[in-house]
Amino acid sequence: MQLSVEILNDKAFALLRDLEALKLIRLITTNNNAITNDVPKLKSRFAGRISEATAKELDKQLLQTRQEWD
Repeated sequence: MQLSVEILNDKAFALLRDLEALKLIRLITTNNNAITNDVPKLKSRFAGRISEATAKELDKQLLQTRQEWD
């Protein structure tokens, strides 16, 4: 059985490599999705997605919401 996986966490790639080392899975390189150790960091994948002003406003709203629960 073959399965495609999108890695959402930096630790997931290391975990997959460990599973491969235990002979539980085999990682296969394809032309479209070459498996490398150069997995992009989550921060770099999502950097710049929202403006700094929007991020500050979201932080402010989150803080306010948390204080309402106290």
